[in-house]
Amino acid sequence: MVQSLLRYCHPGQAFLSRYGALKREEDIYQYVDFLRREAGLNDEPAIDLAPIYRHFGMPTPLRAPLDEQQGILLDSKSGTILIRADDSTARQRFTEGHELMELLFDAQEPTGFCLSTANLNGASNVRNAYVIKGRQSC
Repeated sequence: MVQSLLRYCHPGQAFLSRYGALKREEDIYQYVDFLRREAGLNDEPAIDLAPIYRHFGMPTPLRAPLDEQQGILLDSKSGTILIRADDSTARQRFTEGHELMELLFDAQEPTGFCLSTANLNGASNVRNAYVIKGRQSC
């Protein structure tokens, strides 16, 4: 495991402390921009996620023999993420982006942002926006 020399700072908590609770879907996209800006990244695809991990003092995601999932936010207090070892490189990268989004939802208060059932598929897509949006402006 490669650990940053910086002290860990929960990205979701850092975002919410600066911008407040999530109120609408656009706030989630703002988190994507926040991660890039904080790590000194521009909006050119493909985004190298390593500077984000370093900036927030997160360990590099570990590859593990996961059976039922592509990735797991194992410990939000340390930023530890597991990624399925036998997935393709492209799938692993997608999963890393997804787990970075999970850190935002982990930090959100339970009574805050809520998507309606009609937007449930959108929520899944938004959680994956880190990778998907990267093809447009990330």
